[in-house]
Formats: sequence, structure tokens, C-alpha cells
Amino acid sequence: MKKNCFLTMILWALLTISQAREIGEPFALTLRGGGQIVLQKSENGFKFEGSNLNCADEQSPSLRPGLATPEPSASVTRPTTRTKFIDSNLKSGAGKTPVLFAFFNTWCPPCRAEIPLFNDLAERYAGRVIVVGVLLEEKSASFMEKWIKMHKPRYEIATSGGVEFAGELGDVIGTPYTLLLAPSGEIVAKYLGHTDKDTLEAKIKELVK
Repeated sequence: MKKNCFLTMILWALLTISQAREIGEPFALTLRGGGQIVLQKSENGFKFEGSNLNCADEQSPSLRPGLATPEPSASVTRPTTRTKFIDSNLKSGAGKTPVLFAFFNTWCPPCRAEIPLFNDLAERYAGRVIVVGVLLEEKSASFMEKWIKMHKPRYEIATSGGVEFAGELGDVIGTPYTLLLAPSGEIVAKYLGHTDKDTLEAKIKELVK
């Protein structure tokens, strides 16, 4: 089992590296709560190109052409309070709030172990920090609904576009992987593996003074 997991991670890492784009090409994360976060790679991190939450019509979601779209089997839901907050902070194209991205796999025990940490940060820094879980595998909407009910993350989850995002970073060779961006999109911190709560929170406090 361990050998198979190791081989899976090696193959996945090679895939993310092959997904890397040139600086300047935008890409999107599709949120489970409805809509997208659109980013663009820059020299020091990422530019927030905004978000698109025009997904109230479940039959014909309005998504930016050429960017990631929900899998056909996934229903598009109305924007949640969390996605509306993300929209108000990112859609102008100039980030107003630090963003914490938690890259994960559903089968990864250390990833599941960090959910309480990110729940705590999302609640205590509500309105000041955006927390987004980034899924690094393809799963159906029904599977994710059951997984979320079981593990209870209380922050937004990006269910599509994660592999592209990891490819942009180029060093996501395993999960859990945590990325903290300043409001400007500059990379403040990256953590591969277990994230130390005190270290991460100290970085967050520097950004929300």
C-alpha cells in the first residue's frame, strides 16, 4: 500500500510539473460553493484577476471562456456566504485580503488532520483572511458532498483547477501543502507536509495588522 501511494505521488508530481504555464496566462479554481477564483502567475507570486460567481442559474452557469469549468456530473450551486466574501475581495483585480490555500487529497490522512487548524483560522480571522482548500484530484460532486459531511471543513473548497495551480507553483511534490499569499498576491510562506500552527499564525498576523 505504501509503495503504491509513493508511486502515485511521483506520477502526480510529474503531472503537475508538466502543467506549468508561462507567466501571464490566467487560470481558474472552481469553487464548490459556486463560481471561480481567477489568478495569473507573476514574478513574486500571483495576481488576483478576480472571481466569477455568476452561477445562480444551475442549468447554464456563466463561467469565463477558456478557463476551468465544473465537471459535467457536478451540479453548480448558488454562491455561498463564503464565496460572496471571496468575490467582494478579489473581483476588482486587486486583492484586499490575504489568501491561505490548503492543497489536499481526500485519501491523505495528514491533510484530514489539518482540517481543524484551517477551520479555526477561518473562523477566528473571518473577514480578514480567505481560506480555500484546493483539491488535487478529480472527484464527483456526490463524492465530495459525502467527504465534506464526514470531515467537516468550514471553509471554501476548490474542486477543479487544483492540478493547474500546483503546476504553476512547480514545487508541490506532495500533500498537505500550504500556501499563504499577501493581498498583493506575493508569496509569503509555503509549507510542504505538516503545518505548524504557531508559525503559520505568526505569518498571518503580520499580514492583518
